[in-house]
Amino acid sequence: SVYRLWGNHITFGEMTMFLQLSGTLSGAFGALVGMVPAAISLATSAGRVMEVTQLPAEQYTHTQQVEQILAGKQCSVQLQVEDMDFSYLPGNCVFRQVQLQAEPGQIVALVGPSGGGKTTMLRILLGIVTVEQGSVTVTGAQPPITIPVSPSTRRLFSYVPQDNTLFSGTVAENLRIMKPDATDQELQAVLKLACADGFVDNLPDGIHTLLGERGNGLSEGQI
Repeated sequence: SVYRLWGNHITFGEMTMFLQLSGTLSGAFGALVGMVPAAISLATSAGRVMEVTQLPAEQYTHTQQVEQILAGKQCSVQLQVEDMDFSYLPGNCVFRQVQLQAEPGQIVALVGPSGGGKTTMLRILLGIVTVEQGSVTVTGAQPPITIPVSPSTRRLFSYVPQDNTLFSGTVAENLRIMKPDATDQELQAVLKLACADGFVDNLPDGIHTLLGERGNGLSEGQI
Protein backbone atom coordinates (compact mmCIF):
# COMPACT_ATOMS: atom_id res chain seq x y z
CA SER A 1 0.00 0.00 0.00
CA VAL A 2 2.92 2.40 0.69
CA TYR A 3 4.39 1.58 -2.71
CA ARG A 4 1.09 2.26 -4.48
CA LEU A 5 0.64 5.48 -2.49
CA TRP A 6 4.15 6.60 -3.56
CA GLY A 7 3.23 5.78 -7.18
CA ASN A 8 0.06 7.91 -6.93
CA HIS A 9 -2.13 4.85 -7.63
CA ILE A 10 -4.10 5.27 -4.37
CA THR A 11 -4.77 8.10 -1.94
CA PHE A 12 -3.71 8.28 1.69
CA GLY A 13 -7.31 7.63 2.75
CA GLU A 14 -7.48 4.49 0.61
CA MET A 15 -4.24 3.25 2.16
CA THR A 16 -5.61 3.83 5.68
CA MET A 17 -8.82 1.94 4.84
CA PHE A 18 -6.80 -0.91 3.33
CA LEU A 19 -4.63 -1.25 6.45
CA GLN A 20 -7.70 -1.30 8.72
CA LEU A 21 -9.44 -3.96 6.63
CA SER A 22 -6.30 -6.07 6.33
CA GLY A 23 -5.89 -6.00 10.12
CA THR A 24 -9.45 -7.19 10.59
CA LEU A 25 -8.97 -9.91 7.98
CA SER A 26 -5.70 -11.16 9.48
CA GLY A 27 -7.26 -11.27 12.96
CA ALA A 28 -10.22 -13.31 11.72
CA PHE A 29 -7.91 -15.61 9.78
CA GLY A 30 -5.67 -16.07 12.83
CA ALA A 31 -8.72 -16.98 14.96
CA LEU A 32 -9.81 -19.49 12.32
CA VAL A 33 -6.37 -21.10 12.20
CA GLY A 34 -6.32 -21.21 16.02
CA MET A 35 -9.47 -23.35 15.98
CA VAL A 36 -7.69 -26.16 14.14
CA PRO A 37 -5.67 -27.48 17.15
CA ALA A 38 -8.77 -27.21 19.35
CA ALA A 39 -10.80 -29.19 16.80
CA ILE A 40 -8.11 -31.89 16.63
CA SER A 41 -8.00 -32.10 20.44
CA LEU A 42 -11.79 -32.31 20.58
CA ALA A 43 -11.89 -35.10 18.00
CA THR A 44 -9.17 -37.04 19.84
CA SER A 45 -10.98 -36.72 23.19
CA ALA A 46 -14.28 -37.74 21.62
CA GLY A 47 -12.61 -40.80 20.13
CA ARG A 48 -11.26 -41.82 23.53
CA VAL A 49 -14.67 -41.39 25.14
CA MET A 50 -16.22 -43.57 22.44
CA GLU A 51 -13.59 -46.24 23.07
CA VAL A 52 -14.53 -46.30 26.77
CA THR A 53 -18.26 -46.58 26.01
CA GLN A 54 -17.59 -49.47 23.63
CA LEU A 55 -15.61 -51.56 26.14
CA PRO A 56 -17.27 -54.93 26.82
CA ALA A 57 -19.18 -55.22 30.07
CA GLU A 58 -17.30 -56.90 32.92
CA GLN A 59 -18.48 -60.38 33.81
CA TYR A 60 -19.18 -60.94 37.52
CA THR A 61 -19.24 -64.73 37.40
CA HIS A 62 -18.10 -65.52 40.95
CA THR A 63 -20.29 -63.19 42.99
CA GLN A 64 -21.82 -66.00 45.05
CA GLN A 65 -18.45 -67.46 46.07
CA VAL A 66 -17.16 -63.99 47.01
CA GLU A 67 -20.23 -63.49 49.20
CA GLN A 68 -19.46 -66.77 50.98
CA ILE A 69 -15.90 -65.64 51.67
CA LEU A 70 -17.08 -62.26 52.96
CA ALA A 71 -19.68 -63.93 55.18
CA GLY A 72 -17.06 -65.98 57.01
CA LYS A 73 -16.19 -65.28 60.64
CA GLN A 74 -12.62 -64.45 59.60
CA CYS A 75 -12.58 -62.84 56.18
CA SER A 76 -9.01 -63.64 55.19
CA VAL A 77 -7.84 -64.85 51.81
CA GLN A 78 -4.75 -66.44 50.34
CA LEU A 79 -3.42 -65.19 47.02
CA GLN A 80 -1.77 -67.63 44.64
CA VAL A 81 -0.09 -66.85 41.29
CA GLU A 82 1.21 -69.85 39.35
CA ASP A 83 3.13 -69.93 36.04
CA MET A 84 1.61 -66.61 34.96
CA ASP A 85 2.39 -65.07 31.57
CA PHE A 86 1.16 -61.63 30.56
CA SER A 87 1.84 -59.09 27.82
CA TYR A 88 -0.02 -56.00 26.66
CA LEU A 89 1.02 -56.49 23.04
CA PRO A 90 2.32 -59.54 21.16
CA GLY A 91 6.05 -59.78 21.64
CA ASN A 92 6.05 -57.27 24.51
CA CYS A 93 6.22 -59.67 27.45
CA VAL A 94 5.72 -58.18 30.91
CA PHE A 95 5.56 -61.40 32.99
CA ARG A 96 6.73 -64.90 32.19
CA GLN A 97 6.24 -67.91 34.46
CA VAL A 98 5.64 -65.73 37.53
CA GLN A 99 5.12 -67.40 40.90
CA LEU A 100 3.69 -65.50 43.87
CA GLN A 101 2.01 -66.53 47.10
CA ALA A 102 0.67 -64.25 49.83
CA GLU A 103 -0.74 -65.71 53.05
CA PRO A 104 -3.28 -63.97 55.31
CA GLY A 105 -1.50 -61.46 57.53
CA GLN A 106 1.68 -61.59 55.48
CA ILE A 107 3.28 -58.39 54.15
CA VAL A 108 4.56 -58.71 50.59
CA ALA A 109 6.42 -55.94 48.74
CA LEU A 110 6.87 -55.77 44.98
CA VAL A 111 10.22 -54.08 44.37
CA GLY A 112 11.74 -53.12 41.05
CA PRO A 113 12.64 -50.29 38.68
CA SER A 114 10.05 -48.14 36.93
CA GLY A 115 8.39 -50.13 34.16
CA GLY A 116 9.15 -53.46 35.84
CA GLY A 117 5.49 -54.49 36.06
CA LYS A 118 4.46 -53.53 39.62
CA THR A 119 1.40 -51.57 38.50
CA THR A 120 0.56 -54.28 35.98
CA MET A 121 0.53 -56.84 38.78
CA LEU A 122 -1.97 -54.71 40.69
CA ARG A 123 -4.17 -54.48 37.59
CA ILE A 124 -4.10 -58.26 37.30
CA LEU A 125 -4.99 -58.75 40.97
CA LEU A 126 -7.89 -56.32 40.63
CA GLY A 127 -9.23 -58.15 37.60
CA ILE A 128 -8.72 -55.19 35.27
CA VAL A 129 -6.62 -57.18 32.79
CA THR A 130 -6.54 -60.94 32.17
CA VAL A 131 -3.45 -63.14 32.11
CA GLU A 132 -2.54 -65.11 29.00
CA GLN A 133 -1.39 -68.29 30.70
CA GLY A 134 -1.18 -69.66 34.20
CA SER A 135 -3.56 -68.87 37.03
CA VAL A 136 -4.23 -66.18 39.60
CA THR A 137 -6.54 -67.34 42.38
CA VAL A 138 -7.78 -66.38 45.84
CA THR A 139 -8.74 -68.89 48.53
CA GLY A 140 -10.90 -68.15 51.55
CA ALA A 141 -13.77 -69.26 53.80
CA GLN A 142 -14.24 -72.58 55.59
CA PRO A 143 -14.29 -75.05 53.95
CA PRO A 144 -11.83 -73.35 51.56
CA ILE A 145 -13.20 -71.84 48.36
CA THR A 146 -10.75 -71.20 45.53
CA ILE A 147 -11.81 -68.90 42.70
CA PRO A 148 -9.88 -67.21 39.89
CA VAL A 149 -9.25 -63.47 40.13
CA SER A 150 -11.92 -61.58 38.20
CA PRO A 151 -14.04 -58.42 38.53
CA SER A 152 -16.08 -60.37 41.11
CA THR A 153 -13.09 -60.81 43.44
CA ARG A 154 -12.31 -57.10 43.36
CA ARG A 155 -14.43 -56.78 46.53
CA LEU A 156 -11.78 -58.78 48.40
CA PHE A 157 -9.13 -56.09 47.80
CA SER A 158 -8.55 -52.62 49.22
CA TYR A 159 -6.49 -50.52 46.85
CA VAL A 160 -4.87 -47.21 47.76
CA PRO A 161 -3.45 -45.56 44.61
CA GLN A 162 -0.40 -43.32 44.62
CA ASP A 163 -2.32 -40.44 43.00
CA ASN A 164 -5.10 -38.49 44.67
CA THR A 165 -8.29 -37.86 42.71
CA LEU A 166 -10.96 -35.41 43.82
CA PHE A 167 -13.78 -34.05 41.70
CA SER A 168 -15.38 -30.63 41.54
CA GLY A 169 -18.03 -30.64 44.26
CA THR A 170 -18.37 -30.64 48.02
CA VAL A 171 -16.36 -32.77 50.44
CA ALA A 172 -19.53 -34.77 51.13
CA GLU A 173 -20.18 -35.40 47.44
CA ASN A 174 -16.64 -36.71 46.97
CA LEU A 175 -17.03 -39.04 49.95
CA ARG A 176 -20.42 -40.31 48.76
CA ILE A 177 -18.90 -41.59 45.51
CA MET A 178 -18.33 -44.90 47.33
CA LYS A 179 -21.66 -44.85 49.20
CA PRO A 180 -24.29 -42.52 47.70
CA ASP A 181 -26.75 -43.01 50.59
CA ALA A 182 -24.24 -42.29 53.38
CA THR A 183 -25.52 -39.96 56.10
CA ASP A 184 -23.64 -36.89 57.32
CA GLN A 185 -22.92 -38.77 60.56
CA GLU A 186 -21.32 -41.64 58.62
CA LEU A 187 -19.20 -39.18 56.65
CA GLN A 188 -18.01 -37.56 59.89
CA ALA A 189 -17.10 -41.01 61.25
CA VAL A 190 -15.08 -41.79 58.10
CA LEU A 191 -13.26 -38.46 58.31
CA LYS A 192 -12.41 -39.16 61.94
CA LEU A 193 -11.00 -42.59 61.06
CA ALA A 194 -8.87 -40.95 58.37
CA CYS A 195 -7.72 -38.23 60.82
CA ALA A 196 -9.17 -35.66 58.39
CA ASP A 197 -12.02 -34.40 60.58
CA GLY A 198 -9.89 -31.62 62.09
CA PHE A 199 -9.20 -29.58 58.95
CA VAL A 200 -12.57 -30.42 57.34
CA ASP A 201 -14.43 -29.06 60.37
CA ASN A 202 -12.44 -25.83 59.99
CA LEU A 203 -13.47 -25.36 56.35
CA PRO A 204 -16.05 -22.58 55.78
CA ASP A 205 -18.97 -25.01 55.34
CA GLY A 206 -17.48 -28.19 56.79
CA ILE A 207 -18.29 -31.26 54.72
CA HIS A 208 -20.47 -29.08 52.49
CA THR A 209 -17.53 -26.89 51.44
CA LEU A 210 -17.22 -26.69 47.65
CA LEU A 211 -13.89 -27.91 46.23
CA GLY A 212 -12.43 -27.17 42.84
CA GLU A 213 -11.42 -29.75 40.26
CA ARG A 214 -8.71 -32.12 41.55
CA GLY A 215 -9.15 -30.79 45.07
CA ASN A 216 -8.39 -27.16 44.25
CA GLY A 217 -8.56 -25.27 47.53
CA LEU A 218 -6.87 -27.96 49.64
CA SER A 219 -3.21 -28.66 50.26
CA GLU A 220 -1.60 -31.81 48.87
CA GLY A 221 -1.59 -33.40 52.32
CA GLN A 222 -5.26 -32.59 52.87
CA ILE A 223 -6.17 -34.09 49.49
